[in-house]
Amino acid sequence: MRVYCPGCDAKLKVDEDDLDEKIECPKCEKLFRPSNADEVEPDEPRSKSGKSGKSSTSNRKTKRREEPEKAFPLIPVLAGGGGLVVVIVGVLIVMALNKKTDDVAVRPVNQPNQGFAGPNQPKPENPFNNGGQPINPGAPAPTPPPEKPPEKPPEKPKAPATPLEQLFAKPVSDMPPPKIRAAVMDKDKDAVPLTVPTFFSLRKAQEKPNTPPRKFTKLTLDEVKAATVFIKVDAGDLSGTGSGFYIGAEGNNALVATNHHVIDAAMSSKRFGNEKGSEKPPVITCVFNSGVPGQEWESTAKITAFDPVADLAVLRLEKPLRVPKPIDPWGMPKLSETMEVRICGFPFGAQLATSSDNPNITVGTGTISSLRLNKAGALDRVQISGALNPGNSGGPIVDKDGRLTGVAVTTISGTGIGFAVPVNELVGMLEGKILLTDFLPTALDNSNKAKFKVIVPIMDPRSQVRGVFLRYWAGSGTRPVAVKDPRFGHKQMPTTEKQVDMILPPTGSSLSVMSGELILPADATEVIVQLGTESNEGFVANSPPVTYRITKKDVENGADARVMSEVFTENAQPDTTVVVRGHILGLETSRSPQQIVVVTDTNLRLPSKFIFLTDRPTASLLDEVDPDDQPKEVRLTCMIGQKDDRGVTPVRITRVDFLEDGDTVGHSTASTVKKNVLSDLNRDPASQVGKKLTLEANAVLMTKLTPTSDMLRVLFDSLRKPRNLDFVTAKGLNEKIAFEKLKTNGIYKVRLGVTVADKVDDKDQSVKVTVTKIEILDPKDDTVIKTIE
Repeated sequence: MRVYCPGCDAKLKVDEDDLDEKIECPKCEKLFRPSNADEVEPDEPRSKSGKSGKSSTSNRKTKRREEPEKAFPLIPVLAGGGGLVVVIVGVLIVMALNKKTDDVAVRPVNQPNQGFAGPNQPKPENPFNNGGQPINPGAPAPTPPPEKPPEKPPEKPKAPATPLEQLFAKPVSDMPPPKIRAAVMDKDKDAVPLTVPTFFSLRKAQEKPNTPPRKFTKLTLDEVKAATVFIKVDAGDLSGTGSGFYIGAEGNNALVATNHHVIDAAMSSKRFGNEKGSEKPPVITCVFNSGVPGQEWESTAKITAFDPVADLAVLRLEKPLRVPKPIDPWGMPKLSETMEVRICGFPFGAQLATSSDNPNITVGTGTISSLRLNKAGALDRVQISGALNPGNSGGPIVDKDGRLTGVAVTTISGTGIGFAVPVNELVGMLEGKILLTDFLPTALDNSNKAKFKVIVPIMDPRSQVRGVFLRYWAGSGTRPVAVKDPRFGHKQMPTTEKQVDMILPPTGSSLSVMSGELILPADATEVIVQLGTESNEGFVANSPPVTYRITKKDVENGADARVMSEVFTENAQPDTTVVVRGHILGLETSRSPQQIVVVTDTNLRLPSKFIFLTDRPTASLLDEVDPDDQPKEVRLTCMIGQKDDRGVTPVRITRVDFLEDGDTVGHSTASTVKKNVLSDLNRDPASQVGKKLTLEANAVLMTKLTPTSDMLRVLFDSLRKPRNLDFVTAKGLNEKIAFEKLKTNGIYKVRLGVTVADKVDDKDQSVKVTVTKIEILDPKDDTVIKTIE
């Protein structure tokens, strides 16, 4: 729309939208509203007085936005095909108009100048983009006025960083352990393990053919039922139930046998800090005459012996005034296929309870269908055809005379096939058993001799072992060979060879650790060792000779770690990195950027006025630490922060090295603890989003909430949850889990088919993992027992 300035009669072009806005005349600089001025049509002649031939009222029309007025005189000239003179005149007019752009390009005074298109802005489609003038290909491009940079709003002052924020903003100091030159002993992968036969097995082997069997009192079915015990483990989220049986008295204590996996939750929750919500100590309760009104009684129990490999444990409880007849492990019968047996226990736990909170005993029948041997030819498992179910674990399997034939341990669901631990494994543990011998390298001395610290853990709940020794051959003299002997297991290596007498420290525990030092010649490349034990009765048991290869290499050593009390004092220097020795007793399970770690010194004392923290990636690695490693001493690399207003100093843990005996570093958070799909997913969820994966883990499949919730509790072997993952089941899968009637709060080894969500949660950086398939695995050989999908 075009209007005339009321001050100087200049013709101006304005947009309809600007009629009510004040504009400034570029000639007389008068301010006026276009709605109060006269309108004029674009092509209408005007008198000198400035009045149009038409009335001003008729010319005040509403129009769409038009192109700038100065382009109009040129368009008909160029379009009409005028001569060269006309073209030149038109060009001169354009050049003149370029100098007086403000005479025709009017904008409201309260609207900002839109400027020119910047290099990163799209070019306008309108060909009249040069201040309202047409583009002339033959003319030089006009120089745009300098664009005024946009004014930035003033930045809000940032709050000063807290001492904790400052501490975690600093670059990480790694400070790896120093390396020492040491010799390392490794045996062949398929070599026979360094195991010593039990005294019980030697006694049986030495019996004369006509020796009368040990005196044994037959037990009736009622007496077997009275000796069978319902076991409850209260360990917070990992609580569960199982079966056991009374095996006799030891002084003022009653002993109950069961499976290791029945009570393992109580052991694990004490090793590395309880799960959140399970702050109280775990409690194991043995219930006698379970579910029988007026006869039921119970007692709390302590763990006195255990063997994770054989999956056995023995509980100790104060001997009550009345106890049933024991199921004597030493009175076992000779086993054979097709032998009829009775299976006693508490399948499915409290789910079958009726008259009380505890269930009645269930007695099933079956037969021995196979005697399965291990590589060494010893009995490894007794296969049962009969009704074994979850909850039977740890219960007795007896013959028709009540003699113990095995300890129920596992079943293949839906097949009617179960397995029992042989009785000789239980008796061997009760009479003293070597668990696992290890040779830890120490530094090479000045003479370059290879030195090792020998560690021999021994489970001896009844104090039957009098001594342990180690014999070895390192290239001098005749090479020893393995010779079996029923009196000793294997013949003793020649007495001319060296012997290391192991030292047994005073201890009141059933589990003792004997140690000694093995020193080998500098040029030794292999060594043959034999481990032996001696009982209080004079029995000597020898392992087979086992060959180890010796190599010399650099190993990490944590001897540089300092005592905490020397470092964490009032004079601790902030912004410094220190290396200390201590224990990790607890680990916060959260998704905050900083995680609290409960740290003590080697005497289990908490440093006063210091709080230990680590970042989330390091905490994720600590989730995977094996339960057997959790009690070990650690070498901690720490950064000391600034003391806060409360006088508390934050300490950031940047590296954790788990130490073996001899200060050798076993593994570290600076390197991969374990390599598997679940670990990789937990450490870096963002790298796996949207993928379908198969992973192996442990899982609590059945809980009280399973039928109504889609949550699934997935655990590492450490029995800690992956902190960065939320596992849920696909629609309908939890109903199928509940249909299987699995052990409530029981931990199963599983293979899971999962789908990872398409993105990581922005709020807490976790990822949702949907489980679509569950395969329950046999913990011994990973065969699939049952599939749920």
